[in-house]
Amino acid sequence: MSFTTYEAWPSNFFVSGADWLTAPRRNKENPRSCPNFACLSFSDMQSLVDYDSSSDEDDQPAPSLPPLPSFFSRIQEPSRSPLEQDVDHQGRIRSVPAAKDSWPTHVYIRVPVSEELRQITDHCCRSEKLVHSNLPENYLHVSLSRCLYLKRDQLDTFADAVRQAVSLYSTFQLAFAQISVLTNEQQTRSFVTAEVGAGYNELESLLAPIDSIVQRFGHAKFYQPPRFHVSVAWCLQREPLDRMALPTDLIENITYVRHTVKEVVIKMGHLISTAPLHSSKH
Repeated sequence: MSFTTYEAWPSNFFVSGADWLTAPRRNKENPRSCPNFACLSFSDMQSLVDYDSSSDEDDQPAPSLPPLPSFFSRIQEPSRSPLEQDVDHQGRIRSVPAAKDSWPTHVYIRVPVSEELRQITDHCCRSEKLVHSNLPENYLHVSLSRCLYLKRDQLDTFADAVRQAVSLYSTFQLAFAQISVLTNEQQTRSFVTAEVGAGYNELESLLAPIDSIVQRFGHAKFYQPPRFHVSVAWCLQREPLDRMALPTDLIENITYVRHTVKEVVIKMGHLISTAPLHSSKH
């Protein structure tokens, strides 16, 4: 997987990845202390994501398109049948046709929906009627795997392997560092996302054994380099996002919210299993 990124952040503002905490920060009491940078245009922070075609993403517009990670959409609601039709609502088409005994499986971190993320989503949806919220009631997902399809007799073995692997890792703190706009190669669907800053290294460490397990089951490992993030809003076209601007106050607010990660979630169709991390308390 490769990325083509158009970066608009000033060098003394937000930085992506695990190094964001070391960057000079604006004065919290004077959030507009960064001159001439009170509002960011989404077109300025547009990022083009080029994922390889081996993904089993559920939201792929055409078979040949490189898809986005599966956590950008809801693969399967609990009430849905594995044999539901391939054409979904909102014009989406399944990249993998529905098949009997084929369980869409995800491994991810669950992050509570904060008021700060809701404010960003509300701003986006108010600014453009074509932009839609992607916020569930309670939790967002930071994915640690692609969407992979398992057989029923593989589910317990897969879940047990993940639980055993992640039990060796300690709980940690996670925070978001910046807002990015990600789109697929042909610009048919775009997403407003919050990227992980603090906690990135821990997520990357967790990813290694999960990748190994996924490959043992005959599936492709996660995208490289990983960009851990959650999706808070989406739009079928990029243009509405290009027209919008997001106040920097809203962006900075998300960096002060810490989430404690205590477990990894394994979702297999409508079945959900958790894999606790090792408690860091002695």
